[in-house]
Amino acid sequence: MNPAWTMRVVDGDEPPRDVEVVDGLLIGRHTDCELVLKDNHVSKRHAKIIVVGSDLAIADLGSNNGTIINGDHVLHEGEECLLQHGLRIQIGYAEITVEGPPLPEPEESRAPETRLSEATTPADDADDSPLGDATLEGDAAWDELQDDPARLQETVRAVSPFHSSSRPAPAPETPARPKSSALPTRRASDSTDADFAGYDLRTIIAESDHAVGSDARLTSMEARFVVVNEADLRIVPLDELVFTIGRSEKSSLQLLNRGVSLDHAFIRFHPTSNTFTLQDVGSANGTLLANAPLPAGSPRELEPDSHVRFGTIEGVFMQGLDSEFHRLPSNRHDDAAKLLKSRGKLSAQTIKLGNKSAEEQGTSLGEALLLGQYVTPRDWCLAVKDARLAANLAALSGSRSKKNLLIPLFIVVAIALAALAWWLQLPANER
Repeated sequence: MNPAWTMRVVDGDEPPRDVEVVDGLLIGRHTDCELVLKDNHVSKRHAKIIVVGSDLAIADLGSNNGTIINGDHVLHEGEECLLQHGLRIQIGYAEITVEGPPLPEPEESRAPETRLSEATTPADDADDSPLGDATLEGDAAWDELQDDPARLQETVRAVSPFHSSSRPAPAPETPARPKSSALPTRRASDSTDADFAGYDLRTIIAESDHAVGSDARLTSMEARFVVVNEADLRIVPLDELVFTIGRSEKSSLQLLNRGVSLDHAFIRFHPTSNTFTLQDVGSANGTLLANAPLPAGSPRELEPDSHVRFGTIEGVFMQGLDSEFHRLPSNRHDDAAKLLKSRGKLSAQTIKLGNKSAEEQGTSLGEALLLGQYVTPRDWCLAVKDARLAANLAALSGSRSKKNLLIPLFIVVAIALAALAWWLQLPANER
């Protein structure tokens, strides 16, 4: 490969740039890299151009989020891919296209040569539509889809509540940097029919229809999810009845992390009871609620300030109103912060800073402390739970104390009334 080979780099709103492809070219977030990508989703030293035989290749250096080849393959530490003309490389949000003399193709077209396991080989896409000539109408078409996991997966993205049809389809050109932290990987083979274990997909689709007033009820609940990750700190409102979580760019909450499955889980709002449930859909690395694994396909009710983990991404589910539309007490977060202070996990100064940040940003104290990374999601949720329990016990104890004080008073009053009655019965000359 000669110096005429270049890489066209398109990184968000920055102007496209051409970089010469040379042996040893280091790509990453650190300033000592030859190709610097200023993106928190890019590792400090993410990938490198190396020599393999007489050709050049790109090798992943153990990055957190992997190096994506042609939107299908994900290179991890120690894996490499030979460079070819037209090869598309995605690192973080940056889209890199290799430009140079095309290599001769054999009689049968094949994918770029990569040193990947068979598990990472993308499924063949015979046509543009995931259904081909079939639709979801009729049991025969459905049974045909169930026999083909890859087509079933694509069909789900098109029609199921996991991916709202109201969302715009991705543009064919290089997309602009999205607002949420996410890495579109678009792997049809990333999930299998095991992803749908434990629940009937057709039932979920049928029951996801919007009932009258459901959206208004959902909005009133003020539900949101606080993502707490070093490179991804944000508050995401739950604005869909079926709020999906995954690595897919069509997810309601898209999480950029290779530990998160393409379709990982979903949070569902139940307007009849004004409650939320969390359900894992057969993710590779599982979903944890309050540090306990969720069985795939088994929904669990979410309480306010619930600690949730999707793969390696942690967060906290919060809501403003309870199921009876009563506003949750604002002092519950103050009590939790005081409890953490007594446990030595927060200082008075930190709590003061948290209150100031909450006031400036219009958030709760808990959200401010979590986004400031002053406290871990697990410690925070445990503190809220313990503080609520302590408040209930204190209220119960106070009620009993009042009852204990009333008993002697009743006795004194009873004796006084008995004495008065006896006195009134005496003759006037004996009083």
